[in-house]
Amino acid sequence: MALSSSTMTKACNWPSSRSIRSSEAVTSASEEVTPTAIARPISVAFDQVRSSGMRGAARVVTAPGHSFSDVAAKCLHIINLESVRALEAALGVAINPLRFRPNVIIDGVPAWSEFDWVGHAVNAGAVTLEAFKRTERCAATNVDPETGVRDLKIPSFLSRTYGHTDFGIYARVASGGTLTTGDTVQRVGPPLA
Repeated sequence: MALSSSTMTKACNWPSSRSIRSSEAVTSASEEVTPTAIARPISVAFDQVRSSGMRGAARVVTAPGHSFSDVAAKCLHIINLESVRALEAALGVAINPLRFRPNVIIDGVPAWSEFDWVGHAVNAGAVTLEAFKRTERCAATNVDPETGVRDLKIPSFLSRTYGHTDFGIYARVASGGTLTTGDTVQRVGPPLA
């Protein structure tokens, strides 16, 4: 379904108190995003892993000029909760959206309509993004983010059911600013040139 430029949605967090605490530690408008601010939720998320044999504390690793991502571009990953719900219904199981490792979670637009945002500008709070690519999913999405157990086969299910392995979209920051939980996120204007 095509999205009109007037369709809006809200940035939101998944309704799990554990997930919200972890993501808000990084995305709170009142907190500067620093390696320490990023490492704190990573450290919380890895408490279970650490107790099962991880050596040392979790830490943020940087490499100038390198992106620790599935794409070389410095970008955000956006997922749509309606798409998560549609995938849950098709699979017949609950899915934690953190399985897809998003930077931004939106709600309030039809399932899969975020794919129509590719090639368009997206206003997200005070930030302007350029959606440039659908996210091809890898085997990492098969792993439950809370237990570390490989319990689903998401890419193969997407391929068999929908004819692709895409879930979410990538977007570059075109104009920086602040994006906070509850901000309006919407596709704007005609396709980018």
